[in-house]
Amino acid sequence: MFTLGLDASRQLIEVLKDEDPKEECIESVFSPQIRELPMGTVGTVVTESPLAHAIVSTGAKCIVTLSPTIFDSELASISVFLEKRFAFFRAYSFEGKRIVFKLPESKMGDCSAFLSDPNFPTGKALGENNLKSLIDIFNFLIIDATSSFMSKDAIGSPVSREHAEILLKDYGERTALILRLHDMFKTGRYPAYMILSGSSRFLETFLTLAGWKRNGISCGYRKVLEAIYREGKLKTHAEKLMNESQKVRSLLAKNGWEVFDSDVPYFLARGGKDIPPNAEIFEVKTFLGFPRDVKLFFPSDDPVL
Repeated sequence: MFTLGLDASRQLIEVLKDEDPKEECIESVFSPQIRELPMGTVGTVVTESPLAHAIVSTGAKCIVTLSPTIFDSELASISVFLEKRFAFFRAYSFEGKRIVFKLPESKMGDCSAFLSDPNFPTGKALGENNLKSLIDIFNFLIIDATSSFMSKDAIGSPVSREHAEILLKDYGERTALILRLHDMFKTGRYPAYMILSGSSRFLETFLTLAGWKRNGISCGYRKVLEAIYREGKLKTHAEKLMNESQKVRSLLAKNGWEVFDSDVPYFLARGGKDIPPNAEIFEVKTFLGFPRDVKLFFPSDDPVL
């Protein structure tokens, strides 16, 4: 998987000098200092994949993935292990130069839904109406919101307005957001996931399953996120990425490629031949429903702050 995150390796290492990774830190939950989040939102940071614990914590009997996400195989394996039903719903279609999100036609009240937003690899974020409709259809939503800070309508914010206002504020009891902090900050050596939810029941169950203890890496990531967000570095990085992406789009269009609309720096295109030197390709052959000639592009000139 390619990463378009902000390189915060040095900042994390500096913070970890004062946070022994092997020692327990005091806070198991905290209120993130992110202005877009409503009052009372609480979160936690864990250092191992949270998907299994999150699925159990929703109380649902099945899990449905709505996105052509890289997590499909992991979700399928977890569902088998937990003895829960698993389903893949192709929630998108290619219509001209647009990618359209489609909702399930019937309610699935005993199921939780997993989706990435902006969807990987389509690059399309879900709007307010779609998110409200999904809340009506499913028992619980688990959203991988890692790429929100790069989205057109939320540049620089760890969470989008739709997530913050509609889900966590109005439907928080049935919603959880996952931020893969190591992808946001290019710190793969220290995996970490921030879990946000307006449901105290969900978080209490999750922490019980995951173990209440947090280590120095968990608390270190929280400090790094809040500092970088406060200083505006996420916004600057996202803006530079979008500018680089626009250059790639323009060159591809000149070379005869049909470019699909996207809300983030990565995007789909098809039909052309020559590839500009400032573009990288990620293969999407393994994703269901993608035309054979569609390729995923992203800028190779990674901006340096």
